[in-house]
Amino acid sequence: MSRTTIAIAGAGDLAKHLVEELLASSSSYDIVVLTTGPRPWFNRPNVTLHIVTYTLPSILSVLNSTRASVLFSFLNHEDPAAFVTANKALLDAARASTHTKRFVPSEYSGDIDRLPDIPRYYVPSRGAFRTILAAQTEVEYTLIGIGWIADHFVPKERRHMRDITSVAVWPIDLEKWEWFRIGTGDERVTFTAARDVARGLVRLVEMTPGSWPPKVYMEGETTSWNRAVETLEKHYGKPLTRLQNDRAARAQSYDVILKVIEENSHDETSIALLEAYFDEASVSEGTACPADLVARQKEELFQGIKFRSIDELLKDSERLDKI
Repeated sequence: MSRTTIAIAGAGDLAKHLVEELLASSSSYDIVVLTTGPRPWFNRPNVTLHIVTYTLPSILSVLNSTRASVLFSFLNHEDPAAFVTANKALLDAARASTHTKRFVPSEYSGDIDRLPDIPRYYVPSRGAFRTILAAQTEVEYTLIGIGWIADHFVPKERRHMRDITSVAVWPIDLEKWEWFRIGTGDERVTFTAARDVARGLVRLVEMTPGSWPPKVYMEGETTSWNRAVETLEKHYGKPLTRLQNDRAARAQSYDVILKVIEENSHDETSIALLEAYFDEASVSEGTACPADLVARQKEELFQGIKFRSIDELLKDSERLDKI
């Protein structure tokens, strides 16, 4: 059996799911993980860790020596310039490599077609990198839209994904059993499980070179924050406490959110500004994947893959060690 080498840049939580799903799908995959330091979790059969500096020579050496055919980026950075620099180095290395001519960049946003600049802080990072991607033709690529990672509805001991703790952008606190409403709470939002995303990425690897659509959407469930809260309450049999604090007040309506953005736009390091950017993504339905494309791509690309709803994910968390 011929072997296929897949390269993954960034040894984070979503990368763990992709490694598990690649290994589960076939014994013919060799996986190389590019990272800046030791990552003990990835020490397993058919997985090799490569310490790199995320510069062109460092990355190119790994791609050529391993003859990787597909490169996935899970690199993220709070500094937009650093995000673009690292991901451009990956792209440039793929362009210069002998075999790596397929690339899935670090996108994983929402409705890239209708609202590509939402959340706004993506503009100087993902937005700038999309322009760089579009200017080249040597490497096939696709942008992935998934909405929110649904794993955050599940207790942290049952998931790879770490808590979103740096800022209050995820409105539900499972440990305190409380939440705050964003907008009316009835706006459309897409939630997709990380493992289901990884299974979709494996399907992309299996597809014929040259067949990727420019954008690929994966959807577990498109619902609303209000209905998501109802699903949680029904599953656990107890109501969540709805917060009425300053953070909740800043998210109560589109007009208020826009005012927060205007008042804090002079300071890109403002936590209130970052929170407002994510609030705007919810109330504008920018995190809701386009229903028509989701339906079409489920039929054309993802037959046989189950993208779980929030309720299905919660039920799986009761019986699985990791969802």
